[in-house]
Amino acid sequence: METKMRTSTRLLAALGAMSLSALGGVLVMSEPALAVDTPSPLTAAQVRGSIAYLQSEYGVSESEALRRLDLQRMNAVLDEQLALNYPDTFAGAEIDQAAGGLLLIHATDTRAIAQAVREVRDVEHIRVVGAKYSLKELYEVAGQLDAELNTHGGKQRVAEAVADVQQNAVVVYQHAGEQQAARATAAERKRLESESPASVDTRIARAAVRHGDRVKIRQMIGGKEKMKVSSGPVVTGLVSTPSCIPEYCGKPMRGGQRLDVRRNSPSPVYPNGEALNATWGQCTNGFNIKDSRGWSFILTAGHCTVGPNKTGDTRTFSSYETGRTPVGYELGDWENANVDGASSYPWDFALQPYVTTSTTNYAETWLSGYSRNLVNSYCWSSEGTNACTEGTFGITGYYGYGSIDIGWVVCGSGSADASSTSGYHSNIGYYNGTRCGGVTAKDGGIRTNLCMRPGDSGGPLFSEADSKAYGILTDGTDGSGKCPTNPAGREYSRYTPISNAFSLAKTQSGYTFNVHTS
Repeated sequence: METKMRTSTRLLAALGAMSLSALGGVLVMSEPALAVDTPSPLTAAQVRGSIAYLQSEYGVSESEALRRLDLQRMNAVLDEQLALNYPDTFAGAEIDQAAGGLLLIHATDTRAIAQAVREVRDVEHIRVVGAKYSLKELYEVAGQLDAELNTHGGKQRVAEAVADVQQNAVVVYQHAGEQQAARATAAERKRLESESPASVDTRIARAAVRHGDRVKIRQMIGGKEKMKVSSGPVVTGLVSTPSCIPEYCGKPMRGGQRLDVRRNSPSPVYPNGEALNATWGQCTNGFNIKDSRGWSFILTAGHCTVGPNKTGDTRTFSSYETGRTPVGYELGDWENANVDGASSYPWDFALQPYVTTSTTNYAETWLSGYSRNLVNSYCWSSEGTNACTEGTFGITGYYGYGSIDIGWVVCGSGSADASSTSGYHSNIGYYNGTRCGGVTAKDGGIRTNLCMRPGDSGGPLFSEADSKAYGILTDGTDGSGKCPTNPAGREYSRYTPISNAFSLAKTQSGYTFNVHTS
């Protein structure tokens, strides 16, 4: 008993003040401890890219990187339990990698939450910090503001109202001025991230004032779009299927695989435009999707199929063989993008059913006899010391936007072509494939420090640690050539949450959607 009491005391000191009472000389906790089941420990082979990112960015050992990734997996489970059991207390969570890989749990009653997590694995790296408003209350305010400001679904939205865990407020990101902000310097962007815009849409100002200090107004900072213009065996986690060079991938269809997009009118080529091929554009498959009827789709960015040089029925093809094999075709009610080519982040998606002709169902061509839940993880050898986990990952599900926390380690795959004849001029010197980094912010979408280039649009954002789908690439830094490696993380990419795509597609079509998990 004495040893148990000493251990409990150490845990209490690590977590901060907990409410304790003495009864007959025995310590009694006033809140039951949560039982959090997590998968078996990770191995380095499963998460090599994520480990490499943590080592490069934070100088940690392999064992410490594995601990942080394990904490990330537990973070997701813990969030769900705390939101369910403490809805009026739990205020969200994040992982602070810079402070030593700590899980910070925000709460309006720190003692209650601290008691609830006292027996969680790796509790010594959990901190409970105070908050004024619960996440439930912030979600309610965000929902009210979204309904007031955005009356056209995902198209032509005024603003994104986001429950921000770090600021313990609803941050309303104004779309007006988004692309001008994208051209700002790093210092100017930092100021925009912390101050209200000089010019605020009157609709936003009126809606926000009613909610007092629960609401802050910020400028959405855009990015450069990354395009100018039968079930197989159950597969989970890293599998032995070899990876493929993204622009030359054959069957089966995988996330991270090249999609060639036929333009309906020629695109300006370099030096009058970035394209090096006037007839074809390039994008990347995000994930393989199924709807409530059991039909299969590819998922890519909406601006890959809508916008300048793309009118009518925009179709996608593979690029691994002469003549190109058909893949998907455009359905207007199964996508979202602005017709002028401007970003519709964070609702930028296109669900394309496989092409069917009188003689061929291309869903069978691409998927029959194969696992349908694969994401290609391709490592390159010529660009700095960047590492990833070579092979393919079996996607086991997806996280909704609200379940993804800042500080999580993620990986993105893309197929951007550096060819001097068929790709994009800004890509010369770039190596496509898989890169790992971190979730740096949430502004209605998922902001990361991953480096991507034109042609990577639509590419998958996922985690090696949990094999879950997170989002698809919309835009990011107006960069060119090789990605920065010394240090890395100086560029950014923005991803449309996969849950946004599913939500809007259900409204448009009446069907529900999910990632293939087998």
